[in-house]
Amino acid sequence: MRKLLWVACMALLCGCTTAQIPQYLADKHPYKKQFYANYDAALKAAKSALSELGWQLAGEGDPAVYEVGAPREGQQIILFTEVRQTAMFLGSRYARMNIILRFQSNGTEIEVRYLTINSVPFKNIESFKNESAAHRVFERIDELLKSQAASP
Repeated sequence: MRKLLWVACMALLCGCTTAQIPQYLADKHPYKKQFYANYDAALKAAKSALSELGWQLAGEGDPAVYEVGAPREGQQIILFTEVRQTAMFLGSRYARMNIILRFQSNGTEIEVRYLTINSVPFKNIESFKNESAAHRVFERIDELLKSQAASP
């Protein structure tokens, strides 16, 4: 009986934290790259790259709806991914990515925004940096665009 009481007390003391991850990620540490490809090809490559890298799309939208002062002219889109959860020893890691494509006169600018939240007892630790994940996305998009250009 004492053992059960001890376990119950420890469970209450350790507690849990809830991680609230927004669908739209602020531009706290964005990664940008210019691709010399038309908008439609870049969009198709971005969606394929996310899928191949294990990210599921949660939706699409217009960045001007979410960002104050963003230009409303020209083609642009924001891709939202589902939250990826990874179990850790004393908690969980949650990750989400936003990909923003903007048509420009000399190609398409692609911006990657990444958020991870490490949820441990009593605390959530946020990070907007993940250069290796952004690099993998850009690299895969580049490969897909090159393969599209090679095959007519």
